[in-house]
Amino acid sequence: MTGRRLVLTYAERSQTLVLGSLSLQIILAVFGRHRQRCKSKILYFILWSAYLCADSVAITALSLIAANNMEPYDFNPSSQQPNFVAFWSPFLLLHLGGPDAMTALSLEDNNLWWRHFLGLIIHTSTTSFILIRSFSHPHSSHPLLLSLSIPIFLVGFVKYVERILSLMSASFPQRRYSDFMFPNIEDYQSYVSQWPNSVSVQEQQYQRVISDSHYLFQIFKRIFVNLSISQPTHNFSKNLFRHKDWKEIFKVIEIELQIMFDVLYTKALTRRHKWRFTLKIFSSVLILTVLIFFIFNIKDGDGGVDQDPDPMVRIDIIITYILLSGALILEIYQGILLLRNDWTLILLMKKKYNKLHSLAQKVIPFPSSRLDLLYEVPRWSNSMGQSNLLSICLQSIDVKTEKLSFIKMKRFLWIRDKLEKFWRIDVTYKRIDNELKEVILKHLWERVRIWEAEVRVQRFKNLVYLGISREDHFRSFLNRWGEWVLEKHKFQKFGWTTRLEIDHSILVWHIATDICYYIHSESSNSTFNQFAINYSLSKSLSDHLFYLLIKHSTIVTKKLIPDKRFKEVCEALREVLIDDSVEINNESEACAKLYKDGISGKKIDWVELKEESPLKSIQAARELAKCLMSENPEKRWKIIIGMWLEMLVYVANQCPGDVHAGRLTHGGELITHVWLLMTHLGISTPCETAAINGIGDFGLWSSSLFC
Repeated sequence: MTGRRLVLTYAERSQTLVLGSLSLQIILAVFGRHRQRCKSKILYFILWSAYLCADSVAITALSLIAANNMEPYDFNPSSQQPNFVAFWSPFLLLHLGGPDAMTALSLEDNNLWWRHFLGLIIHTSTTSFILIRSFSHPHSSHPLLLSLSIPIFLVGFVKYVERILSLMSASFPQRRYSDFMFPNIEDYQSYVSQWPNSVSVQEQQYQRVISDSHYLFQIFKRIFVNLSISQPTHNFSKNLFRHKDWKEIFKVIEIELQIMFDVLYTKALTRRHKWRFTLKIFSSVLILTVLIFFIFNIKDGDGGVDQDPDPMVRIDIIITYILLSGALILEIYQGILLLRNDWTLILLMKKKYNKLHSLAQKVIPFPSSRLDLLYEVPRWSNSMGQSNLLSICLQSIDVKTEKLSFIKMKRFLWIRDKLEKFWRIDVTYKRIDNELKEVILKHLWERVRIWEAEVRVQRFKNLVYLGISREDHFRSFLNRWGEWVLEKHKFQKFGWTTRLEIDHSILVWHIATDICYYIHSESSNSTFNQFAINYSLSKSLSDHLFYLLIKHSTIVTKKLIPDKRFKEVCEALREVLIDDSVEINNESEACAKLYKDGISGKKIDWVELKEESPLKSIQAARELAKCLMSENPEKRWKIIIGMWLEMLVYVANQCPGDVHAGRLTHGGELITHVWLLMTHLGISTPCETAAINGIGDFGLWSSSLFC
């Protein structure tokens, strides 16, 4: 070990950092857009690590090269061959520009555009210093090599500027100011008339879905900064949706959210300009030209590469080939994605660009069944998180946590709490069925009908004399969730559940739904198929709302009560289920005990218990389940599915737009699609958290690694 070298030389450090920077760019470019369609924590962790390390590695490499070039030539032995290392500095500037698919990891990153602007000045100056210093090197053996760095420098500078413009455009003040500018709804016919008619019926349907999505996005994008929409705009989108089926409506919503993802987290705002295509082609041609000149320049050098006795020079040349090839492949890859992007299709499908569209199809052929592909391939994860209270209570925490011996120590109790919560809360993701989308849309149209009927009644016209405005009455209508469902099915005796805190109501109905679900599954009969959809969807929505409550409580409520209430109810439920005489192995046995025995063996005065008591919540859920089980199965599951849909709608409406926008980077949420659909139908009330002057609360825009 005495003769082993443990310190890397300058050349080895430079090679490692440059290759590491290129690897991180490839990861971000290839997997950056997958976070919109995937809920994998592993993928998000990889992207989170790559995003945080990418700039640091590139800056470190650039600083190392600059520091080496600042040393006097007479005292720097490694400066005898500075050309290749100096030639890498423009590539580092190119890497700092970032890929098109990922400019920001979270919303708050967009507000730091000024920091990147300062970095542009510093890093551009540093790269210029390295090139000028290397040009004046007395031992420069390949002067043409450094001349080839100028085109790479220009490409890197342009990409860096694009990244800053994208971040600045997506920052909160800029978005809030620009969102006042939206197209007039009266211009819709002129907008539609831009599309060519000489296409097939399927092509026209495809154009209608894409064009309607982009047009509605331009109108409704302001809700993502918590600004309200005018009533005529709501009426326009509502009438537009009346002529669409549920499949097309949800696809329009899906595309709108994808556009918002592109605007907030990619270089979409710079891609949609015409000059973007010219720059993309120009940059690819420049990199290809540099690669060709580099090949011939190296082979025509003094003695050629094969005759150079220094192995480090050969390694530098190989790395240079990798950098040039990697930059060219990434540009071509991003150019193909640019041609397949909706922004490009919208531009090319217009009549004046129809010939260019035909040419693009010949170069990169699109599937003939493009309409079928549009509906078959989701643009988000198309899944919803599932978690269950009974499953958590029945888990054996000690078996899992005892493997981690250090958490038994008293001084690490706070770590144990975190680890126990991580182990206890098992989360699965379930694909969203088409039946659920149909049921949701049908429920929302029912709410539209109820509101329109309420508007028409004479008492609404007299509200102005009572000092109640239309807006206040509308907010009151949205906050009265669940009442009309209970009235419709004559189940008003449990109307008090709608007056609880929303997180409390979710817990009560979640326990009651589980009891009804498992008891019904054991006593099901031939009439089960008549309401199988409500039966299964009720369970899915129950577990999904509970998942949002315990994993993303900020979506459900702004208060800090849910986590505390969840722990109390979980511990109380576990105490109720503990029985030395009967061993409970699964959720079905637990529900049977709650339904039949209740709190047998426990002397509790339910009257004297406080309303906040977790035992009171469990008893209320049990009584609710017993009353539901007394109804006929069809009516029972209509009530349950109706109440869960009402809670889903209420939670979606109460969640601010910026919180919805933040969830787009984690595969998306069903609740975000419901919220945007409610806005289009005119039955949502956006929360105006900031005044018209554009001042916003940046503190809401925080992201967690394991969200």
